[in-house]
Amino acid sequence: MHVAYVTPFYTGQMDGRFGRFHDWVHALRDADDPPFTFEVHAMTATKPDGTLVSQPSGLLGDGDDLWASPKNNVAFALNTPRLARDLRRSKADIVHVITVGGILTPTVAAAANAPIVLGPNVGGWFPNRREELWIDGTADSLRLRGKFELRRQLVRASRASHVIAFSEYHREMLELLGIERGRISVLEAGVDSTFTPRSTQRNDPPEVLYVGDLSAHKGYDLFLEALELLEEPVSARIVGGDDPDCDLLSALDLDHVVTHEGFVDRSRLHTMYRGADLLVVPSIDETAGPNTQIEALACGTPVVITDAPGLNEYAPAGAAEPFWPRTPSALADAISTALSNLEEMTAIARANADTFDAIHVCESLAETYDEIR
Repeated sequence: MHVAYVTPFYTGQMDGRFGRFHDWVHALRDADDPPFTFEVHAMTATKPDGTLVSQPSGLLGDGDDLWASPKNNVAFALNTPRLARDLRRSKADIVHVITVGGILTPTVAAAANAPIVLGPNVGGWFPNRREELWIDGTADSLRLRGKFELRRQLVRASRASHVIAFSEYHREMLELLGIERGRISVLEAGVDSTFTPRSTQRNDPPEVLYVGDLSAHKGYDLFLEALELLEEPVSARIVGGDDPDCDLLSALDLDHVVTHEGFVDRSRLHTMYRGADLLVVPSIDETAGPNTQIEALACGTPVVITDAPGLNEYAPAGAAEPFWPRTPSALADAISTALSNLEEMTAIARANADTFDAIHVCESLAETYDEIR
């Protein structure tokens, strides 16, 4: 079986907001006996490799330059004839388009000569997401509902036989787009093989790790406030962009506890997970895991997570300590409980770490492809 992957962005590294896609494609690329063969069709690319069918035009820069640029749609338009031509010539048994887009979706629908699979990068606001995270007044509401309706129409126009979701929570979102539940599969949770356990050495005091941007959505302030309430001695490491709120750290008397690493490239994140005793993920809302939780579990590091949809369906029983409600005291209690059970939680996380290898994603996808081709 041969699969044609279609993506707006492709990178020879394993980073970016399409990171999970890159992880499973690279697992296929590097496997001795992959469950299927594949090719990649991309509208923009950086650090391309031999998986690309043809090289995107770089007139406006590469994928990194265009990651969040207004020039994206111009670059996509320039590359549309090449993409359509390559898809028409493809002998693939399945065409798997990773996301929806106003240029990408109709191009694939018109040019593909095989059953189409869509997802999992179909995100944004959905009516079942917590509105306070997204909507600030009437203008925001109209804009987001308009984008949601556009996604609904693009999914309908995609001719997709099957759709891939990141989580059960995400599957519920996709159903709101008019996709029947039976046509939606939940993606296995797997990441690049660099995320594997190494040292079993423990820190004294234990190190708790936070990875993510320093936002209320990700729970940055909540994490710091919980640290202040802990009675156990700990060290805390924060990996994420932007400068830390030094005034908040001082007000909470955490200057001596917290080390802030700033942005760390994903290719080096495994060293952070392996060096920590516990990852804390206090996000409000997630559709895709998030990656940080799955990466930590792949490294054999147990987690403390918000007990909420999109977060609480990944960790093996005993490898995670969920907390609710999202209050500093509830999070502090969960961290304390995890620290008191750290040896057992770590053993469970390490015993299940290899289940999070991206090659298992590929094997699961192969079963899905077989069912629909």
